[in-house]
Amino acid sequence: MLEEPLSSEHYAVGFKKGNEALAQQVTDTLKEMYEDGTVEELINKYADYGMNIENWVLK
Repeated sequence: MLEEPLSSEHYAVGFKKGNEALAQQVTDTLKEMYEDGTVEELINKYADYGMNIENWVLK
């Protein structure tokens, strides 16, 4: 196990300009993952690797 988080950087997902349908689909899926507890489950599973809910930002 690592003694410190693997990374403290922020990441983003980019889409080809004009591809609003794909961007919306990804946004909807991420929102659904928040609502159904999938995000929390993943965070708990990988918490030992430095993952925490404060690092997950959906805009």
